[in-house]
Amino acid sequence: MACVAPRLRLATTARWRRAARAGGLALLATAVPAIAAPLDALLTARPEPALFSPQVELAHDRADTSVDVLGLRPDAASTSTYRGAHVALGLRVLPPLWLEARLWGRQVEHRQASLTATSWQLAAQWQWLGLADASAGPGLALATRASVWGNQSPGVIRATTATMKDVSFVSVTESNPRDRQLQLDLVASLPLGPALEVSAFGSAGWSRVDFDSFSATARINGCTYDVEFTPTRVIATNPGCTLTRLSLPNEVIGLDVRQEAAYSSTYLQAGAGAAWRHGPWRLRGGVRQVWLRRGAIDDIVAARGGQPVRSATTLTGEAGYRFTPGLLAFGRGELVSNRFVGESPFTYSTLTAAQHRQPDGFLTLGLRWTF
Repeated sequence: MACVAPRLRLATTARWRRAARAGGLALLATAVPAIAAPLDALLTARPEPALFSPQVELAHDRADTSVDVLGLRPDAASTSTYRGAHVALGLRVLPPLWLEARLWGRQVEHRQASLTATSWQLAAQWQWLGLADASAGPGLALATRASVWGNQSPGVIRATTATMKDVSFVSVTESNPRDRQLQLDLVASLPLGPALEVSAFGSAGWSRVDFDSFSATARINGCTYDVEFTPTRVIATNPGCTLTRLSLPNEVIGLDVRQEAAYSSTYLQAGAGAAWRHGPWRLRGGVRQVWLRRGAIDDIVAARGGQPVRSATTLTGEAGYRFTPGLLAFGRGELVSNRFVGESPFTYSTLTAAQHRQPDGFLTLGLRWTF
């Protein structure tokens, strides 16, 4: 046994490296097709509800081929479906202070994986210029907004058929993947008439992506191993195999999961939008551009010959009809240039960067009550 182990380690080292880089551990990008957080493209410095008039929004979200009217989803994404629901609460507690909370529940079904995820957001907005003057009417409004938001999942298990000679990854598992963001916004809104208002915003934020553990199962020389990724080594074990334990340093394999899937980053964004009212009809739309700096992990992607995704564009449009003074039904569509980038950071790592270059579209149908 003492003579067999060194030879097997040397024989499998290159294969493990090639298998990992071939995509055997690529986990989230094709399995999570619609996790999003703030609707920043629709930001306004002057939310509609009056003082102490709560606003409640309930909606159903989806992304699949039935709503892909522009044909954006490639073959791999076309086999996945997303269903979700969200609730949003808003309240003006002081004339200049608007508070907001949102909670999403999401379910993704994919031919290789399924995922349950939760997204959330808390925000406070202070309007410090342009509070309505009964004599002068509304003018330019400026507001500062602070929010915290994030995404998380109890865990993801993804089947894979990536094989390199006698090294075949069967599945990969990530426990409690999550992200947390802190964001500051400056928002300006200007009415161009009694029915039309335009808005613009600029933002800066900080993000942290993390997980609890990462593991896999793999077949090596015909035997199935449980693979553990530690901070310094990759360890494969199976008491029933001829070689019961295989341990290799991360640098030998060329893959350090902790460094490549857990990271901090910063981002900037800017955007503009408009809102129009006519009788019972309400139309809103906007565009958002985000730029991200992830540091080391994007350097690793580039060093391996990949192209890091450092920016993304989101277009949002919403049409609503007010059935009563307090009840609005709406439909909302979002078009994103790079799936998940800037909206669900925990799906982005060195192993999934290439999967984020595809555009996608999402649909939301809901009701909004103002009491």
